[in-house]
Amino acid sequence: MLENLYRRKFVYAEIGIDQGNTTLEVCKKCKPNSEIHLFDFTEKVNNVKEKIETQFGNKCKIFTYGVVKGDYNWDLMKLVSNNEKDKFDYVYLDGAHTLTIDGLAFVLIDKLLKVGGYIEFDDYEWTIGTSPTCSPYPPTNNKQYEEHFTKEQIDTSHVKLIVDNLVKTNNSYLEIKKNRIYQKIK
Repeated sequence: MLENLYRRKFVYAEIGIDQGNTTLEVCKKCKPNSEIHLFDFTEKVNNVKEKIETQFGNKCKIFTYGVVKGDYNWDLMKLVSNNEKDKFDYVYLDGAHTLTIDGLAFVLIDKLLKVGGYIEFDDYEWTIGTSPTCSPYPPTNNKQYEEHFTKEQIDTSHVKLIVDNLVKTNNSYLEIKKNRIYQKIK
């Protein structure tokens, strides 16, 4: 999918960037003046922007949306509110992996994604309960999630719920890569 986009200037958004490895790979291959939109915690987006500028100079136009409080849906909603529909060619969603955050993120991304554009979901099978960092179960014992989620929610893949119930049932999307990449066709 991205191979076709790399042939022209395109607009890419990554939600949940961690160390920026995926973003750096996209920047390496993109045409000059492509746009890269980064959504994550402020420190992360600033660090990745610095890495991009160090490695690639001004090859891409970088836009950062740093979360201080809340989540990235606030910035996505601001883009929708500013009537920036049909903005993105490709969105990589590797965010919170929770229904309440990423379910809304999909609804907002749908408004921002161009017809013909793609959305990619990371971690279709991931659950809080099997996470090596988030699980409230041994050996991790991260109890903060037990305060906000039931056992059923901890043991269920929220990304799978979103993909199966919001994307696969939406006739505006064509599955390109099973449970992962979808093209907006109308």
